[in-house]
Amino acid sequence: TLNVPAPQNPTECVPYLITWSGGTPPYTLSIVSPRAPPDSVFSNLDVTSFTWAANIPASFSVAFKVVEATGSSVTTSAVTMHKGDDESCLDSSAGSASQPSDPSTSSSAPPPSPSPSPSPTSPSTTTTSTTSTDSPSPTSQS
Repeated sequence: TLNVPAPQNPTECVPYLITWSGGTPPYTLSIVSPRAPPDSVFSNLDVTSFTWAANIPASFSVAFKVVEATGSSVTTSAVTMHKGDDESCLDSSAGSASQPSDPSTSSSAPPPSPSPSPSPTSPSTTTTSTTSTDSPSPTSQS
């Protein structure tokens, strides 16, 4: 019988050892969370432990699901991630939700400002044509 203990106080970005027992390898381990990054499924594991990067922001729930070769699975109860001192492991999408003022996430906002300056040079021809076409119409109607 497959047995997966519930997580105990996982902390963001602190490597967390997930262990399980029983079942038949290979195993597939899934990190189950509303904020789990896309790479949260680990397949073809021949061992009964896995060190997880804990790359889910604090305050979000997390559970572990292990599926054995026969297809039976166990999902642990969900627990809440704890805040850690290091948040470098969190991906940008997770970081932007928990850290709106994070400079790395806000740096994606400023680039649109510089872009419009060089960009309008080429579209400005189109924009000018469209504008000059639009301008006479309202003027002649008035």
